[in-house]
This record gives sequence, structure tokens and C-alpha cells, in this order.
Amino acid sequence: MKSHFHTLHLKKFLFVVTAVGLLHTTPIVSSAEAAAESSSISPKPVKLSAGLDTYSLLDNEGHIWIMGKRVPTKVKGLERITDFAFNGRGIAAREDGTVWEWSYQYDSPEDTTWYFPVSPPVQIPQLKNIVKVAENAQQLNAALDKEGTVWVWNSKQSLEKSESKAPVPIPGLKKVKDITIFKNQVIALQEDGTVFSSSGVGISND
Repeated sequence: MKSHFHTLHLKKFLFVVTAVGLLHTTPIVSSAEAAAESSSISPKPVKLSAGLDTYSLLDNEGHIWIMGKRVPTKVKGLERITDFAFNGRGIAAREDGTVWEWSYQYDSPEDTTWYFPVSPPVQIPQLKNIVKVAENAQQLNAALDKEGTVWVWNSKQSLEKSESKAPVPIPGLKKVKDITIFKNQVIALQEDGTVFSSSGVGISND
């Protein structure tokens, strides 16, 4: 069985955007002029996140790009990002430890074959000193702080924005160094090498 691999160069994508000049200027999507500026400093992808309809890139300058249509969508309002996940909803941790959430705007008139319209990012004020985030399509989110505590919460997605429950720590779980979400389960790797798995984690989708 043969496998085919395609190399993606974000700089080349931005150059094409600039040359074609068909990128709409909105508060969320970068303009052709901004794309030209970004292309001149050659951003490089450092992290990937895949969803049902698209995939996303985090570049070495801390910006998030949503891929999958003709033009990469740069999520405006997010800078100095260190970790993120995007699957219709997006969640991102900044280098200052804050966490931000946004969502894909389904059925938006701006939803064309060219780019993905997304809502403005909103900070989750209860979360601080976060180093890693995870989310899934079932509205469950998790965040790991510097002390090794895991915080969880649910989100509701609407056309305009994502609305979130207040995050709560998973009781009895400490010294965690990595997290992910599988279906409706939070999977956590502790410093001693043990793996913790919990479904539901005491929060509601209501």
C-alpha cells in the first residue's frame, strides 16, 4: 500500500492569499495586507489539531490558523499561544497562563468556500497558570495548570459565541503532567507514570 505525503508551507499559503487578494477583511480573519506581513517573517507550524471538518495549526509566533478551505483563517485576538485544540470549538492557553475560547460560526453568511468564520475569543477568567488544554466535540474541556491540577468544564456553542460553565478541579487528582480527552472521558498522565481516566467528572451539559 502506497502512502502519499504532502508538505504544507504556511508561508506559501499566505503568499497565495496575498496574490489572489480575495480574503475578506473582518474583525476575525486577517486581511491580505496582514497576510503579506506575516509571510515576510516566515511563520512555521509547531502544533496540529484536527477536527471533523478541518484542522488547525499553531505557528512559532503563537498564532492559530484554521485550515481546510482555500484560504487559511487566522484567529484574530489570539497571540502568544502555547497550546490549543480546535474541533468546531476552540480552546487556547496563552503564555501568561490565561485560557481563551471561541467557536466556528455555523450557518453564518460569512461561511463560504474561502475561509472559516469564527467568533471573537473570550477569556475564561477562573483559569490561571494553565500550560495545556484539551477538548472534544461533546462539549467537554480540560485544562492543566502548573501545579498539576486538572480543571474541567462544559461549553455550549451558539451562532455568536461559546458559553461555558465555570471550571472545577477534578478532586483527588494531583501531580498531572499531561491530559487528553477521549469521547467524554478525561485521560490524565501523572508524574509517577499512572494513568487516570474519568467520565462525566461531576459536571453537567445543562
